[in-house]
Amino acid sequence: NAVGVKSEGLSGGLVLFWNNDSVVSLKSFSRTHIDVFVQNESLGGREWRFTGFYGEPVRTRRKLSWDLMKFLRREFNNPWLIAGDFNEVLDASEQFGGNVRE
Repeated sequence: NAVGVKSEGLSGGLVLFWNNDSVVSLKSFSRTHIDVFVQNESLGGREWRFTGFYGEPVRTRRKLSWDLMKFLRREFNNPWLIAGDFNEVLDASEQFGGNVRE
């Protein structure tokens, strides 16, 4: 099973795959995220939330990514796992090339 978001030109594009052991219901999506609820009886059956995320690659638009994440957080109170490429660094040592970041 899968749900996908088409790429725009040479950038973006997301896809989420899952097997038949899980029930997945799509809650929302955009060019930078796929947000679903997941339920799996063999793992206790409790519903939880997964968001696949792709952060804005252009630094001047990065605030949009964080604003989207804050909005998504307010939507539901289920246990939540968010994963992906946030296009962000926590420490300058994580960056290779490009302009120096604070």
